[in-house]
Amino acid sequence: MEPKKIFWVLYSTTDLAIGFLAPLAWWLPLSVINLAACWWVAFRSGWF
Repeated sequence: MEPKKIFWVLYSTTDLAIGFLAPLAWWLPLSVINLAACWWVAFRSGWF
């Protein structure tokens, strides 16, 4: 699987979970942290 696909699948699923679990005021800060974490996992870690 290529890193872009891993990033988008990981980001969309975790962001959807954040949207359901976190209050609305916390969604944006958590989404930005999630974006950085998903980018690191997909592009920098070399796990895939």
